[in-house]
Amino acid sequence: SYAGPECTGHVPAGAIKAIQKSYDFKGVVVTASTGDDGWFSWDKVNDGMKSSESPNIPSSLPQVVSVGGTALNLNDDATRNNETVWNENGKANSEGIANEFSQGASGGGCSNYFPAKGWQSHVANYAKTGCGKLRLAADVSADADPNTGYDVYTSYNCGTSCPGVPAWEPIGGTSLSSPLIAAMWALAGGAGGIDYPALSLYGHF
Repeated sequence: SYAGPECTGHVPAGAIKAIQKSYDFKGVVVTASTGDDGWFSWDKVNDGMKSSESPNIPSSLPQVVSVGGTALNLNDDATRNNETVWNENGKANSEGIANEFSQGASGGGCSNYFPAKGWQSHVANYAKTGCGKLRLAADVSADADPNTGYDVYTSYNCGTSCPGVPAWEPIGGTSLSSPLIAAMWALAGGAGGIDYPALSLYGHF
């Protein structure tokens, strides 16, 4: 669930290729979170910082399954009511109002370095993303909104900084959605012999 801006100005060109090689496990499902600060980290702009103007890496790597976030709303009987993009920024996001804390939104964006694989770039209307021939994060999304997230039982007692432990608490973010997608693949039996599992999400080879 970890990530960092793909384009920071501090990463040597040679290091980008080394990072990419570190995630090249053909036939193995590797999921990567897009982050929780919105498209090109727009949340950070709301907080008075500069946008990285890039998606997060490793989610921008073409060989991983890049996972974004949704808000999943259920009916009283736990069946799905609706599912929308996770974006808690609302008015603050559209008007650029500074907040004490980022409100949270699914990350993503067009890579500055990596070309899109053919199964992504040949999706109808891909040109409308504005990414040209470059990779777009994310490939798939799952529940990430902390307001609709999973309840997790926390038993680790870290002292006065986390009173009330042990306790149940809701968690979210793409730190939740990425392992959810990994678990889905695990339950389905893995990559199914496909070198790059993300291909199977796009419906054409």
